[in-house]
This record gives sequence, C-alpha cells and structure tokens, in this order.
Amino acid sequence: MAHTETRSGIQRLFNLPEDAEGLPLAAVEDRASRRLSEFSAFALQTLSEMGITIPPAVSFVSCPNCQLEINSQHPHAAEIQAWLNESLEAQERFKKVEVLYELIRASELAGQTIPPSVCFHVGLTSAGAIAYFETFVPRCS
Repeated sequence: MAHTETRSGIQRLFNLPEDAEGLPLAAVEDRASRRLSEFSAFALQTLSEMGITIPPAVSFVSCPNCQLEINSQHPHAAEIQAWLNESLEAQERFKKVEVLYELIRASELAGQTIPPSVCFHVGLTSAGAIAYFETFVPRCS
C-alpha cells in the first residue's frame, strides 16, 4: 500500500496521469527550474529588504554533512550568512531546489558514484539564478 501511496503522491506532485508508467525527466527539469526561480525571487526580495543588492553576485553552496553557506566575496557576506543560518524558510526553499537538481544529476549519471566533494551551488546574479554542481572544499570539512 505504501508504494501505491508514494507513487500517487509523485504523480500528483508532477501533474502526471494516474496510469503514468514513469516520471519523465522533463517534468523534473521543469519543476527544478520553477523552484530555482522561486528561491531566487524569495532570496532577492529578502536581501533587498535587508538593503543588500545584486550585483555583486551571491553564491550559496550545500555540501554533504555541512550547513548551507555563502561562498562569495560579497561585501555583505556575513549578513547574508546570518540570514541563511536563521531562516528556515530560506533553507527549506534551497533544499527543494537541491533535491530536484540531485534527481536530474542522478538520472544523467546513472550508475556512477558521485564523490562527496561535489557540492550543489546556486548563484544569484543580476542576470538571474544559476544552479550547478562543482567540486568544493567547504569550511565545515
């Protein structure tokens, strides 16, 4: 029963018909893009309310076994990190983006082992948000 309930939940989450045999990668990519845009809009609005502007760009990074951190030379980096540490909403929104991009990456690299030094990044730029994976040595290591 749990498998059926999980499948039904995934179908609703991605707006798939009940008889869908699988989850199309395009549906995950579309959801990831929308969540990235939502996180970007939320972060930019909050930073603006704090008097922080983009540019310069801000880069957020999430590594295994570490907290979400800023990886930028932004003049307000300490303030932005404090906001990240205190804002559960920011952390949750970021994680929603990360999980979807992890699904995409896992499908692209099926069968390959991803080293633990590969971290997920979201960059906020004046041209928009970007999401990518990169080898990174976090401060928590």
